[in-house]
Amino acid sequence: MRILLTGASGFIGRHLASMLSGAGHTVIGAARRRPSPDVADACQAWHDIDFATVESPEAWLPWLADVDVVINAVGIVSEEPGSAGFERLHHRTSALLFEACQRAGVKRVIHLSALGADASATSRYHLSKRAGDEALLVRRAQGLDGVVLQPSLVFGLGGASTQLFLQWATWPRLLVPEGAGPVQPVHVDDLSACVLQLVERTGGGEASDPVIPVVGPEPLAWEEYLQRLRAAMGLPRAPVWRVPLACVDVAVSLGERLHSRLVTREIWAMLQRGNTAPMARPSRPCRPAERFLSVDEQAAARLMARLPPALALLRFSLALVWIVTAIVSFGLFPVADSLGRVHTTQPRANGLSRDAGQGARRRPGWCLGKVGNAAMRPGRPVPEGLPPEPAARGVAKPGRGRTPASFCALRSTGSGGNASGLRSVNTP
Repeated sequence: MRILLTGASGFIGRHLASMLSGAGHTVIGAARRRPSPDVADACQAWHDIDFATVESPEAWLPWLADVDVVINAVGIVSEEPGSAGFERLHHRTSALLFEACQRAGVKRVIHLSALGADASATSRYHLSKRAGDEALLVRRAQGLDGVVLQPSLVFGLGGASTQLFLQWATWPRLLVPEGAGPVQPVHVDDLSACVLQLVERTGGGEASDPVIPVVGPEPLAWEEYLQRLRAAMGLPRAPVWRVPLACVDVAVSLGERLHSRLVTREIWAMLQRGNTAPMARPSRPCRPAERFLSVDEQAAARLMARLPPALALLRFSLALVWIVTAIVSFGLFPVADSLGRVHTTQPRANGLSRDAGQGARRRPGWCLGKVGNAAMRPGRPVPEGLPPEPAARGVAKPGRGRTPASFCALRSTGSGGNASGLRSVNTP
């Protein structure tokens, strides 16, 4: 079938494009961002469509020509300054797309919403998702074959929330906020398989449920979900510490001040509510959380979880070094002592570098011979910090490698200290 996939450059859209293309369907990707190489390979065609600029159903009609199925995977988790918000993307532009699909005679529309977009929704995210769901259900009542999928927390490598939860699970002590409701996470591949099943049932005469929750096999408390993520990464169970609500409020306030996309009051409210539901048709066994990662993915997941905190610590250490250096440079260390150290060390450093430079121009390995020979010449002081050379042990046999000691012995006894002598010694 010919499938128009909106939001194809997003996290879920990338997986959908790969699975649908692998099943033999023709995927037409659509998004405001250019596709990555893997998405471009999975899509047979591409449309640059910005949901924020579509103002009428007629604008969608050219992109719906000869399209059998439309999958709407457009969505954002948080609003960013200067970009389209929840209401625009999740509701108004989606409603225009559904109306255009009905006019163009599209056989089926699959709309990816979110679990919790129901009558009990309070967050702007869930309210906008619910408005988009109702827009499709209105068209369904008028004859359009539309299905709303409401996935729970979606896990998959490359997802922003997955990255956060994997980092959280690798801590030696699992800090779990008090008041967080249970979750029923689902793997992105299981969600994609559910979408593929709906696509391949299109036109078969089998009626599907209008709203289908897509969830994992069982609800999990947050501490148990984190422990199972540790098991998926090959890590042992870790102790759990409960974080009081007062501390959680402080962390959420700090996240909003730092403009974090994932640590906001709305997301915290959604976590408190929980995210669970019974499985509905089409039923398909979903993998449990401890099997979210394959054996080949375990090492990559552990690295992905531990690298960002390590990089943050490295940046902090470098910044601290620069700050301390700046403070010392402003006069905490005596200036006169600093200048005295510079004057005493500079002549010696210049002499050694001059000798090394002359030797490098003459022959590789001259630097070792020059420095070692300095210790054997009578009357020349040994450079500070270098151990004295042992006595010469004789001339090395031709064709063998030269050590600094044998090289210096040859130089002091047979070569006369000239460059030609050095060349005759070092050449087999």
